[in-house]
Amino acid sequence: MRKKLGYVLSERNIIINSQFAKEEFPQVFDFMLANRVLRQADYEAIGDKKLQNWLERRTIGLMLAESKKEWRPIMQNGELKYEVKRERDGKCQICGTWLKYLYFIQNTLNGAELCAGSECITQYGLDKKQLKEFKERVEIIQKIDRRQELIDKTDGALQ
Repeated sequence: MRKKLGYVLSERNIIINSQFAKEEFPQVFDFMLANRVLRQADYEAIGDKKLQNWLERRTIGLMLAESKKEWRPIMQNGELKYEVKRERDGKCQICGTWLKYLYFIQNTLNGAELCAGSECITQYGLDKKQLKEFKERVEIIQKIDRRQELIDKTDGALQ
């Protein structure tokens, strides 16, 4: 029977930035640092049975659940830390999706920061309703800023 293996990029990126995995499963941590994905051939080539067992799907799931507990959204002055790009030229450091809105999470144990998209950030203590309200406020602020820029340009041209 073929064993269910591996991890996806978003799981890997949280695990390799977590303190739990680094301290409790250094072999898995090192393997994931060196391997963005796990292929059946890679698994079979591992000579260490203990490492093979740790790389099975059920164990990775437990590791991920524990690693996720270390992460929180970064707040600045009571607001979620974010960046807005002109185009989709930002990249989620968790899943790799190209983004316009970047949000930030921080590891509470080691201080690591990752930027995340709106889907990924909801896995770390922010619900979709909160995120929607936040995005609406940001869009209103952007509209006001653009209008102020036009007013400033018009005033400058009239002087």
